[in-house]
Amino acid sequence: MNSDKKRIILTTVCWVILSFFLPLTLLLFNLEQTVFDVRFYISEFEKYDIQRKMEVHDGDLMTAVQNLLEYLKGERVTPQSEVTIKSKRVDIFGERELAHLEDVRELFKKGFVLKGFSFAASVLLLIGLYFSGRPDPLPTVSKALFRSCIAALLILILFISTVLLNFSTSFTYFHLIFFDNDLWLLDPATENLIKMFPERFFFDTAFRVLKKTFLQLSLIAVFTGFAKRYFPKGG
Repeated sequence: MNSDKKRIILTTVCWVILSFFLPLTLLLFNLEQTVFDVRFYISEFEKYDIQRKMEVHDGDLMTAVQNLLEYLKGERVTPQSEVTIKSKRVDIFGERELAHLEDVRELFKKGFVLKGFSFAASVLLLIGLYFSGRPDPLPTVSKALFRSCIAALLILILFISTVLLNFSTSFTYFHLIFFDNDLWLLDPATENLIKMFPERFFFDTAFRVLKKTFLQLSLIAVFTGFAKRYFPKGG
């Protein structure tokens, strides 16, 4: 096998694998940014009138959110907060909710690790593309990135149409896949966690994350698409 054929094979393998790790990296970064954006919670709580429906004291709701986010980051031992609901000072979460949040934190820990691994893999693949394209690497990198983004966009469109058009079913399957118990099945009549974060909140979260990822991939595809027109060579 001559060197040109090896280079083409290496380039193809790299951009195919990159079409998985690049969107995964963007998805996880966008998810983290959204989940830990306090302004997003303020907007969602106003949108769904959560404070009035819960009859929680002004300010207590966002304090509970801040404590919860610190817990998910590993900065607090417990997500529990003391709040005033219906003029009574109470703990906002019950035992079942606390147990579920412990599972959620474990999932976040795995997500942080996966984000780091996916980012590192993407960087290594880009480095591999750079060296496989030497002595003129830019055509190879730009064309590979363009192909990776187009493939990722096609997959993402299929994923978005599947998840967002039938979100309730997708949301249920998500819990069945990632949790090995039924603690996520909360009672909206009695448990505050589901009152704070109804299904529509998670729909909005998913929509925001997927939209940002789609736009980012589209921008990279447009940029590299224009760039590759000026490069006559490349794998």
